[in-house]
Amino acid sequence: MAIIGLILLVLVAVFALENRSPVTVLFLGWRYDTVLSYAMIAPLLIGAFILYVAGLFRQRELRAQVRDAELRLREAERQRSAPFGSPAQSAGEPSQPSR
Repeated sequence: MAIIGLILLVLVAVFALENRSPVTVLFLGWRYDTVLSYAMIAPLLIGAFILYVAGLFRQRELRAQVRDAELRLREAERQRSAPFGSPAQSAGEPSQPSR
C-alpha cells in the first residue's frame, strides 16, 4: 500500500510541476488567482477528505449493527442451550410436564 501511495505522490508532484500556468478561479463571487495544478488538486483533496469522513460514519454505523447482531446471536445461543422447561425458555414453547 505504501508503494501505491508513493507512486501517486510522484504523479501528483509531476502534475503540479508541469501545470504551473496562472489561472483565475471564480466561485460564488470569490475570485482567486492561483496555479492551474493547485486549482485542480485542491477540490480533489477536499472531496477525498469528505469521502473519508463519510466512510468513518458509515463504519461506525456498521460496527453498531455487528454488535447488535452478536448480542442477538449470544442470546439465541443461551436460550438454545438452556435446559428444557427452565425460566430462560421462551413464553411460546410448552414446558415438560412435572411428574
